[in-house]
Amino acid sequence: MCTLFSSLTAGFLAKNRDKNEPTEEEVLEDDNVIAVRTKGGNYYGLGLNKFGCGFVSAAVNSPAWTQLAETGKIEAARETYRLENFGLTSPTKFVSTLLATEKTITPLVDAFLSGLEKFVGYNILLMDQERAVWLETRGGETHLVELSEEQVVTNHFASIPFGPKNYEDYPSSFSRSALASTELCVGGTEKLFSLLLPGGTVGDQIWRYGNFFTVSSSILDLKNRRLHYCGQSESEYRTFQFS
Repeated sequence: MCTLFSSLTAGFLAKNRDKNEPTEEEVLEDDNVIAVRTKGGNYYGLGLNKFGCGFVSAAVNSPAWTQLAETGKIEAARETYRLENFGLTSPTKFVSTLLATEKTITPLVDAFLSGLEKFVGYNILLMDQERAVWLETRGGETHLVELSEEQVVTNHFASIPFGPKNYEDYPSSFSRSALASTELCVGGTEKLFSLLLPGGTVGDQIWRYGNFFTVSSSILDLKNRRLHYCGQSESEYRTFQFS
């Protein structure tokens, strides 16, 4: 699954995107949005707009789903996901539909906190030029954390009682969170670019291989309205910027 990063001081949001099924991505560019999505998909996994607002997201699933996915039981994982999330809305699709026009993240935050939509479990980091937040959302519940310092978020909640609760439930989520937090504490945001590349950590604990594998790493530079993107077949970042 995914590892997310936020630094309001630097104006960075970042995401290392992992999947358990073969996934081809595309970078979308127009006058209003630069975003990354699964090729042919109808929502973004991350993106920024021309006003300097952006988001990154990471799914939070049940330990039962995670165990199936990690052992390569894809069809069983799909059925478990369907049953557990029946009637729930994708929060990333919700954000994607509004991203192009929002000048601040406040309307998006307010929409999540209203409880009018019931969402699939996700951690979402939102940032504009003055504010950064971490939203945990699942069902009709959303928990908000205002961020001023650097933050690492993975595939478990800190507050909502759903999904992995301890290391045994999803070892990778907790170990990635601890590792990335330590690396950023030592190296600061300058470390972020190398950390997310293949070989950026010992044993490739961030850029992953196996039944869960990394498909891309992306860094949103909201101050300069840029996306730095490294895909599966690449070893360095490509930069996309509003003209």
